[in-house]
Amino acid sequence: MQTLSREDQLVLDQLPAVMVPPTSVLPRLDKNGQRLLMARDGTYLEVRRDWLYAVRRCATFREGLQVPYGRILETIELAGRTVPRDLIEAFIAEARFVSPLEIGAVVTYDFESSEWALRMNRSVSATASALSYEIVPLGRAERRVVDIHSHGESAAFVSEKDRKDTAGATAVVIVVGQLDRDTPDVKAYLYLHGMCMPLPWNECKETSDCGDEDTNGRIEVGLDQQ
Repeated sequence: MQTLSREDQLVLDQLPAVMVPPTSVLPRLDKNGQRLLMARDGTYLEVRRDWLYAVRRCATFREGLQVPYGRILETIELAGRTVPRDLIEAFIAEARFVSPLEIGAVVTYDFESSEWALRMNRSVSATASALSYEIVPLGRAERRVVDIHSHGESAAFVSEKDRKDTAGATAVVIVVGQLDRDTPDVKAYLYLHGMCMPLPWNECKETSDCGDEDTNGRIEVGLDQQ
């Protein structure tokens, strides 16, 4: 029997595949990482980070295919429940001040104090269409949860450079644009190992509206709207 090379094994260990048992409970990932789960209705991506646990379907099977796997529920669980809206508003105020130049920041969560914080990046170079920056050093218990940057007076969108920067990443990404208007354009996304999903910004009014479980067992985590 031919064995895998050491290089192949190291690569495959970064994203192993696991079959969901038909009746037994599949234990969650117990350490940071990611894996694929083969379930009855398709393939799911399971991701664990210090600040996040998530399961999301990433592929479906062809109609009629019979598989002996069990079911699994989608979920997203964020440390601290939701990202505080006031920190995003504080960033928007900073971005308005320097607009039309772009600016960036990170939102962090501290596991010892259970506190969120906005950390403004140090701009190395900034124009109305490009930004180069350095992230400030974080505390020992701080984890970077949100990457946020502005587009000045342009619309908020994920640029080609943003896509390259988030390739394979797990993070909340927020882009703010049209800062010359009373209501800025805000786009928020959750990236799971590079898989992108929109997050609500204006749709929900209360924190619970962004984080309740629905009839399919899905838990949507979003931005605190209070």
